Amino acid sequence: MVEVTLAMALSLILLAIAFDIFDKLNNAADLAGTMADVNENLRAGENMIARDVSTAGSNIPQGGIPLPSGASTCTPIQVPLPSTTLNAVSPVVFTLPVQYFNSGCPGSPTGNLNALTPGPGYGPTADNTSVGITSNSVPTDSITLISVNPSSELGEYPLVSVSPVTTAGKSCCFPTGTTSVTVTVNALTNNSSPITNASSNSPSWVQVVPGQLIMLTNNNGSVLLAVSSVSCPSTWVAGTSECTITFTSGDSVNDPLPFNQFPLSASSPTSGEIGQLQNLGTGSPAAANTYPSTSAYQITMTTYYLDNVTRSPYWMLMKQVGTGAPVTVSGSVSVQSNPPEPVAMGINVLQFAFSCTSTPCTPTDPTRTPANPSDVRKVMMWVTAIASHPNRKTGTYFTNSIATSVTAQNLAYYNQY
Repeated sequence: MVEVTLAMALSLILLAIAFDIFDKLNNAADLAGTMADVNENLRAGENMIARDVSTAGSNIPQGGIPLPSGASTCTPIQVPLPSTTLNAVSPVVFTLPVQYFNSGCPGSPTGNLNALTPGPGYGPTADNTSVGITSNSVPTDSITLISVNPSSELGEYPLVSVSPVTTAGKSCCFPTGTTSVTVTVNALTNNSSPITNASSNSPSWVQVVPGQLIMLTNNNGSVLLAVSSVSCPSTWVAGTSECTITFTSGDSVNDPLPFNQFPLSASSPTSGEIGQLQNLGTGSPAAANTYPSTSAYQITMTTYYLDNVTRSPYWMLMKQVGTGAPVTVSGSVSVQSNPPEPVAMGINVLQFAFSCTSTPCTPTDPTRTPANPSDVRKVMMWVTAIASHPNRKTGTYFTNSIATSVTAQNLAYYNQY
């Protein structure tokens, strides 16, 4: 009995030691996996934002694209964040306030959509009490970037026509009741239609689709509009067939922000409205207004922000490409702006600071709210991630952060140096 008792005691001691070693190894493996996941999400999110920041502003006019302004003819244009105003495209209700690109409209001086639009405090406030961390109330940011889509052939040739044209005898405006502007595109090469792909017998294979942003530009300036519809002939004849792109005001489905604003009754065309692209004529109908040679370019707009609602209480870094317009059907193919997608999990702090080439935002005094985003030469980014579950032994959540700076090579740094 003594020998059996001693053997059992020794066995229990050895089992306890083995279990403790196994538990420590298991906890170490769990911690290593958690650290790897957090760091991978940090690197993925930081690399994606840094890449888009470095290329922002490609082929965008210096100083940005003018937005509508003026007390009587301007409607504020929203930043594509998941606010309750745009909740028609998502079943999730966010409590973020609505933010605007031309926030001072109406009655403000002209504003532009810059290659880079800061969003200081536009995201949800970091509050991690639900996952075991004392609230730190860190405001999170968003950032919106635009550039010309380098893979689109739309701007390869000037537009065939733009209509309507301001009527003779008026100083600025379209005929009363005008709600749409139409541009006509012609493919001048055999296998390269700027609207359809090489297999252009099927117009449903469109590269320009409702909801996408198009910049119209000529010697008089630039304007940004959202596509409402695209029409191509059922049988494509290379070199002669034409497609039309229509932009309609009040199109809440394809232009929810809204960009499509046309002058109807103002005494003169305001900046950011298509009437300003015309050469204004005077006198008789023979001297009616005309559009000089005008080109159209497909614009890519990308917004990054944090989401702590969709999978509450967990955080995600979201990427919204386009205006956030819902998916519709053109021909037999579903087309439209992409819905926001998570690109990194567990990102619970996202903040930006900017150094500029002019005061008060100088290279030695970075700020989160640059007075003129076109002066930005460098973007400083701080990203923090948190594990999705607590440590098995301590009950705490592993967190890590990463900070980096990115030269915005198409903005003031490029122009200055």
